[in-house]
Amino acid sequence: MTEFALVLPVLLMIVLLGLDLGRAFFSWVTVSNAARVGANYAGLNPNASYAAGSTYDNLVRGDGANSTCPISAGAPPQPVFTDSPLDANTATHDLGDNVTVTISCPFRLITPFVGAFTGSQITISAGATFTIRNGPFNP
Repeated sequence: MTEFALVLPVLLMIVLLGLDLGRAFFSWVTVSNAARVGANYAGLNPNASYAAGSTYDNLVRGDGANSTCPISAGAPPQPVFTDSPLDANTATHDLGDNVTVTISCPFRLITPFVGAFTGSQITISAGATFTIRNGPFNP
């Protein structure tokens, strides 16, 4: 009984740490998938609206729906368009340019001692880059 009482707190901490790591990995996979879906949508629809309530916003928040790491309310994370090396026209989003979507969210730890070292909240982020595959090519 005494040995069990001595080992129980260590066992509980190991179990809670494993639970936190599993939750964090699940949240990262969810956020990574939301970034990929957003970058894919922006690559197919380079001139679409990326405002709150748009199709892009619904796709990103729908795939990023995770109660352990929610994407912040308000405007969705905006895609960043970069020109390809062959493109001298910087005014439009042309075929072959790249689009990057980066999503971050706050993640709360439930393990008390780990939270004391890292803070009770850490930021999980993921990004994805796709090539624009739809629209005109204006070099």
